[in-house]
Amino acid sequence: MIFILWKGGKNLLIIRKNYIGLTKGDTAEFDVEISTGTYGTYKCVTGDTLVFSLKKMITDTVYVMQKTVTTFPDGNIFVIHPSDTNSLALGLYVYDVQVTLASSAVYTVIPPTQFELLNEVTTA
Repeated sequence: MIFILWKGGKNLLIIRKNYIGLTKGDTAEFDVEISTGTYGTYKCVTGDTLVFSLKKMITDTVYVMQKTVTTFPDGNIFVIHPSDTNSLALGLYVYDVQVTLASSAVYTVIPPTQFELLNEVTTA
């Protein structure tokens, strides 16, 4: 069984029990640490695919954002750019993270969890 811990980002954002609060228009970088229990941590390798998916509601058929990573030189890292959130409405969303291993095994390493897009005072 694979489960997940956020190692954290290099940015100012809120991460609590996989809840993410991100200020609209900010950059966020997440290094996903995948724990395999007694086998330690898993670093994705060539052939693996790591996907972060964001929807307004879990039952929606359309993603408002999806980030796919297939190369892992510095870890299991997702980057959310300002352009990824600039057009989104403030408020609550739901996300999950799934890994598909080179062997074709699929694991949802973060189950559907709340993601909140927060307002800001300073805008560029």
